[in-house]
Amino acid sequence: MRDYELLLLAIAFAMAHLLAPLAWHYRQQAREVISSFAGGLAMAYVFLHLIPEIDAASHLLGKRIFVLIMVGFSAYYGLEILIHRRAALSEAQADDHTLNVALAALYNVLLVYTLASQLPSTPILTLAFTLMVGLHLLVVDFGLLELYEDEFRRRGRFILVGSVLLGWALTFAGEPDPELVDALSALMAGSMMYKVFRKELPEFRQAHYRAFLSGLGLFLVVHVALGFAA
Repeated sequence: MRDYELLLLAIAFAMAHLLAPLAWHYRQQAREVISSFAGGLAMAYVFLHLIPEIDAASHLLGKRIFVLIMVGFSAYYGLEILIHRRAALSEAQADDHTLNVALAALYNVLLVYTLASQLPSTPILTLAFTLMVGLHLLVVDFGLLELYEDEFRRRGRFILVGSVLLGWALTFAGEPDPELVDALSALMAGSMMYKVFRKELPEFRQAHYRAFLSGLGLFLVVHVALGFAA
């Protein structure tokens, strides 16, 4: 485990959450282009990084890995349904914000904790990976800002910063069992796929396809170039 790289990665993710309101303000000025570009990055991340990681994990867990991915996807979808039904019944918005942020915080803890044993092979690959995932986390925060701007500014973002640091701190509890890491990674992968396919791709009327292709192409170029450099 390269402790210094994991620490820098955790700091970068924490800063993404902390600065999300500022980034969201500028995003509003070019909403369609930025959303579509980020969606392209996220889509490329799923197909070029996440799915190959799942394939590697399947050598240890076998076909059970796909059951866990399905569980992660379904659980996150079910919780989203619960949140929206509560909102439709005009129940407390503060409670909905807390539940949404709690889900995002759990996601952060799993993300950082499982990355401890899955860092890319070189520091430059880790840097590129950090930038891509940092953008993904920003897009998730944008969704929270659209729903609960004031609450997220006051406390939500700080909870997410804390969850990143908690995930980093847990890595010092000892080397996790490889099967546990793969199982947690599969659950996280399911929730990430839900977020990417349902949340991060703009609606058709808000989409900018060239920006989407630009984001996808950028990730592809970086991925291929750094793969040769590894």
